Amino acid sequence: FPQSGRIVPEFGSSSLREIIHGPVRIIYSLKEKEVSLLTFHHSSRPLDMELFPAPIDTIL
Repeated sequence: FPQSGRIVPEFGSSSLREIIHGPVRIIYSLKEKEVSLLTFHHSSRPLDMELFPAPIDTIL
């Protein structure tokens, strides 16, 4: 069920998704049959592109 998460509103790409569990955003990317966990992020903090391990355009 990798597409069960919602699209991350800050990016708007269908390949970047999140699941919210309590105060934590679990952000992951989808590429064909591969799911990559990108970050666990507390929802009280703004989402910063510098949190990602690679430039976001190479992840998507």
